[in-house]
Amino acid sequence: YGLLTERCNLRSLPTATPVFESADDRDFDQLQSTILNPGEGVVILQRSGDGLWFFVQASTYRGWVSSGSVAVAERQAWLDYLSSERFITVTGIKLVLDAEGRRIVAEMGTKLPLAENDKTLLLPQRDAAGYLKLLQVKLPEGSDTVRGYLPYNRENVLRQAFKFKGQPYGWGGLQESVDCSSLIMDVYRSFGFTLPRDADTQELAAAGKTMTLQQAERAAQLDAAA
Repeated sequence: YGLLTERCNLRSLPTATPVFESADDRDFDQLQSTILNPGEGVVILQRSGDGLWFFVQASTYRGWVSSGSVAVAERQAWLDYLSSERFITVTGIKLVLDAEGRRIVAEMGTKLPLAENDKTLLLPQRDAAGYLKLLQVKLPEGSDTVRGYLPYNRENVLRQAFKFKGQPYGWGGLQESVDCSSLIMDVYRSFGFTLPRDADTQELAAAGKTMTLQQAERAAQLDAAA
């Protein structure tokens, strides 16, 4: 069992080397599956021969992550961390933390447990042997977070979605940003809902209620909602 210590890439092969479809493509790395956030739990299924990568099962995906981004934990400690009832949820597009001089980024929807002091977070980190230790990190003043989850209503859904206005498109979470399906996933994580990561499986998760309108009909409905 492991807890992520930082925002990290989940790869379809155990390498950080990007693969593109063409020589002029620098945005769509074909080996980039998604990203995982600090505090997320994974089950470690395999280790690469050089020890630099773990093949993990996350909540929505399987893939390879850098072993240096995973704190190995005993099962009970892992469960205790993930099931904590005292936590904050990141409601901004990202929260930047200072963990003993390390810049740690957590994107919208990330859930992090609170210490006894409600202004201090418990952040998973690795000890010298790679095992879990919990670091108390101060929650920045004025940070866009909420205790627990956001109330689920139409206004809050729209507010969360429009926070991404002007952000770059980040295929698989690259560029410290989101792509289309991770935007949807992150918005709904703010309310405590865990959606699938990819658009096709998100559509299936919608209980069969899908939009089948033609492009002109969709445009008309969007204009009417403006």
